[in-house]
Amino acid sequence: MLSGVELKQIFPVFEKILQGLDELGQLNRFRSVSDTLWVAMDSPKYFSSTQVSCPQRSTHTLRSGDTQHFYRVVTPDIGNRPRQQKKS
Repeated sequence: MLSGVELKQIFPVFEKILQGLDELGQLNRFRSVSDTLWVAMDSPKYFSSTQVSCPQRSTHTLRSGDTQHFYRVVTPDIGNRPRQQKKS
């Protein structure tokens, strides 16, 4: 989860996981032009509540004035561009 964690702590872990997947050959089918990978990173809310809070959660104030406490999680999506179909 991302809340309370600096990005510089996340990327070495992501690199290690990516390297392990590459060593196992799991990324070969995703390779694109010039042997590149397309990776989209997202950080959606994983859990949120106006009732439950803890020091590690992120917060923001809602229009109602209530405080929403939430966690975020980093979700990488590895893929490639769709290949164009050859016309017969």
